[in-house]
Amino acid sequence: DVHRILYYSQSRIRRRRMPAVNTGTRDSALYAYLVIVGTILATIATLIFLKKVLLYFFDIKSNAIKLGLTILKTIPGGKAIVNAQTRRMVNKFSAEMSKSTSEFKKFPKLPKDGMKKRELFNLLDEIQKKEEKHWKHGACTGTVYVGDEDQIEVINTAYSKFTLTNPLHTDTFPSNRKFEAEIIRMSLDLLGGNTDKTNTEACGSLTSGGTESILMALKAYRDSRPDITRPEVITATTVHPAFDKGGQYFGIKIVHVPVDPKTFKMDLNAVKDNINSNTIAIVGSAPGYPHGIIDDIPALSKIAVRYGVGLHVDCCLGGFFLPFLQRSKRAKEFGIDVFDFRLPGVTTISADLHKYGMAPKGTSVVLFRTWELRRHMYFVYTEWPGGQYASPTIAGSRPGALIAGAWAMMVYTGEKKYIENAEKIRDAVDKMAERISKIKGLKVIGDPKAMIVAWTSNEFDVFKLGDAMSGWNLGIQQKPPTIHLCVTPRHIAEGVIDQFLADLEEAVKKVKANPSAFKDKAPLYGIAANMPDRAVIKGFVTGVLDAVLDSN
Repeated sequence: DVHRILYYSQSRIRRRRMPAVNTGTRDSALYAYLVIVGTILATIATLIFLKKVLLYFFDIKSNAIKLGLTILKTIPGGKAIVNAQTRRMVNKFSAEMSKSTSEFKKFPKLPKDGMKKRELFNLLDEIQKKEEKHWKHGACTGTVYVGDEDQIEVINTAYSKFTLTNPLHTDTFPSNRKFEAEIIRMSLDLLGGNTDKTNTEACGSLTSGGTESILMALKAYRDSRPDITRPEVITATTVHPAFDKGGQYFGIKIVHVPVDPKTFKMDLNAVKDNINSNTIAIVGSAPGYPHGIIDDIPALSKIAVRYGVGLHVDCCLGGFFLPFLQRSKRAKEFGIDVFDFRLPGVTTISADLHKYGMAPKGTSVVLFRTWELRRHMYFVYTEWPGGQYASPTIAGSRPGALIAGAWAMMVYTGEKKYIENAEKIRDAVDKMAERISKIKGLKVIGDPKAMIVAWTSNEFDVFKLGDAMSGWNLGIQQKPPTIHLCVTPRHIAEGVIDQFLADLEEAVKKVKANPSAFKDKAPLYGIAANMPDRAVIKGFVTGVLDAVLDSN
């Protein structure tokens, strides 16, 4: 624009047929150039300033609280006041937690004489019966993914038969090796790693859960690029925090890019803008936990190939769900794009068996496109006096019973049952999205195509719905404030979703009619969403972790 203005000005000067340019004319032209540039820069600075002022006043309450806390912490004794208030909040949270187990016998010390077997079993039965009422009939978002009593029996039986096994000792327990290898091959078959069109080197490992799967992928990417001393990984703001944990553990800078404000998918232009010589990988979610939205993995694959970086697809939720929608006779109706190793740019995948694979808790897989990349996940130490030490993942000893339980569940359930579950869950999601979008005051986030429906409100505090919907345990999100339900096999039982929707419609009416009668159901996320000072929130959440570990 500057050059266009200058060109136009110079054209006007030439048309006037001015005399030959002398030194004074050159100085005048330079002055005009500086005036134009200065005016443009001043205009830009003014617009930026006005934008910040407007944003400040649009969120004046939040900024006033933040400013007040900042001032309070700078005066003598002010920080102690803030810390004391945080401690009171933590103590209140701890007291609420302790109520849930207050009726059970406490064991602060090891008993001198062991408890009698019958007494012990009675206590375990009592605890189990109290807890299962919260989840057994589908009142929880996510949490329990096993659908029926037969499946629970299969898991428990397999677990009990291999309780003492440990895959660290493959010579003693070769069954663990068989189970693990077959779980990996079955997982690769589902996720595009066993076809003639993909790399036949596709491989993987079992881990203790999605977080460890993600950590192992990050370690492999970092160690595969020793030439990059300040590695960076690009993720969306909605990606699972396990990536931030891995970044902290392994010295990787996690670059968060925004999501599209309408689709809530990862902003592809922002991804390209943030790729540089330190980028070792991009991360896409299929789907993301907060809103159940699947990123544009085919487009991310093209970007990864173009720039020569890795692409990790986080399928911890969708790894044993989305493939069955694709294998369904209704696949075209469900509209799930390719998101796995069939795409040339995808180099690693994380997928939790203990979610829609319905395996026992503590089982996940991390899959690699090549053997070479997987080897960078390993730990090998050859100088120990105890012998050669090597482990594929973080743990040394691992519970072989979990591996046996996961293998047994996959073999028992079979493809047909997995497809049937996936179809019913997706039907429930479609029904929820349609009904919720028609409730005045609620807005569905994005276009949910997986197992999660999230919604928000511009008319009232959406967190109050958690309190109004007594008996339901819902997922509470922030930035923006939203609530979601992660649909599981527990929710596809007859009448569960219909009851949920009826309760939601009634709760909206109650909150709109009398909002002061309800409180934020989730203290962690409710406080986080309403407290602008992130340092205060971090102090509170850290205290909550202490309370979780110390309250019995």
